[in-house]
Amino acid sequence: MSKKRKTNINSTAALSRLITDKIIGVYPENNGYQREFVEFVTKILLNAIVFSMVFCFGFFFLKFKEGVIINIVMIVMLVASIVFYKTKTKLSTINNIHLSICGGGIFLVIVYSGGLTSPVLPWLLTIPFVASFLLNRIYSWIWISITVLILTFLSYSYQIKFLQQNELDIALNHHIFYLLNVLLLFGFAIAINQGWNAYFKKDKSKIEREAVYITNDEIDYFILNWNFIKSKIGGKFHEIINYLDQLDFLTPHEKKFALLAYLKIDPDLLAEKLNVSKRTIETNFYRVRKKLKHHKIDYRSIKKVALN
Repeated sequence: MSKKRKTNINSTAALSRLITDKIIGVYPENNGYQREFVEFVTKILLNAIVFSMVFCFGFFFLKFKEGVIINIVMIVMLVASIVFYKTKTKLSTINNIHLSICGGGIFLVIVYSGGLTSPVLPWLLTIPFVASFLLNRIYSWIWISITVLILTFLSYSYQIKFLQQNELDIALNHHIFYLLNVLLLFGFAIAINQGWNAYFKKDKSKIEREAVYITNDEIDYFILNWNFIKSKIGGKFHEIINYLDQLDFLTPHEKKFALLAYLKIDPDLLAEKLNVSKRTIETNFYRVRKKLKHHKIDYRSIKKVALN
């Protein structure tokens, strides 16, 4: 292995440890989310902070005071938002907060740098782009609609000569600025896309390695009781079912949700299949995790124990 590649691997591992140990902690397990996806979300947050810092320095050298202040405020707010990982706040809410901070900051920079003629305008499109990776279809369409409304507002403002203030003076170095701006824009898009591909491939290989598959019809069995579930899929998932059966402190209902957690079925799909609210599903997951923790069993270790 080359020295350069080894350095890259070490850097990636260090970043993963930072995200896992220092930032998200046990947030995924406490709230019923896949750890890999929460790590992907956090990497996007860190990317946003880094790119904001780059623009902050760039605007400082261009003497664009308003841009510097806006980016500093954005960075502080994004860093402060890490505290949400210590709470029970829904991941979709955290994502929308991050998008609101970044979208608001980009909009203000655009306002102070020429409105519709601002060189920062293309960055507005990163908001619905990122939303498409982080949120479900409804939220993605909401962010697309908000972006369209902002662009419409900027277009009308330009036509009536409103918001024509431009504090960003790039007259002397406009070619360099535009080139760097486009490179940063593509760099950000590539970073997000590669992060998504890495998450998807990791999750896919994990599923294939552990050979955990369940069909739509088999999910329907979970409407009924634990004994019925065992009779239907006990052969297919005998390791985990035998292990859960040994946990006498869990009720049959709790064993059912422990098995669902092991299978990592999407809570929205479960809510639809079991004809209950998503909140009910998440509450049951939380109770199982809490009881396991009380008996000194790491929620994340269930799958490892079952597979050994």
